[in-house]
Amino acid sequence: MYNEARTEERNKISRFFRTQDDFETEKIAARAGVKKYKSGGRLMEEYDLSNWKWVCVKRNDVNFLISLQTFDRDPSTGNLHILMDKIGIYAYVGNYSSIDAQTKMMITNIELPLDDNKLNELGQILRDLSECDIYKLQVQYEKVCANHRLV
Repeated sequence: MYNEARTEERNKISRFFRTQDDFETEKIAARAGVKKYKSGGRLMEEYDLSNWKWVCVKRNDVNFLISLQTFDRDPSTGNLHILMDKIGIYAYVGNYSSIDAQTKMMITNIELPLDDNKLNELGQILRDLSECDIYKLQVQYEKVCANHRLV
């Protein structure tokens, strides 16, 4: 039942961004973790990661991974925590990095379940982030590297 509720929340996010003209709809993808995770063969038993949910969207060449659970590193202990049902945002230009997603994910004040106000707030956060100079400069940098085939 919990997994189904989270799937519906993920689908709400996906549907919301499909109705927003300023987001690239072909880049919107609703995803979930694998059901038979074995940590590269290190685990004897399979582990179900399907509760792990996210949506990918794009605006102004900035990619966003919207996570329905977010990473938090406690500043006093250094312990890593997963905040379930709290929206996290990983913004990036160019290639996705799972390491950066973990270390650079932004924690929002948006929690499940979602309503129209929360979805509109999420949309505005992504709009504001996509207009930040740091991401515009990264887009420009990526284009220069691609044009000149720099690696």
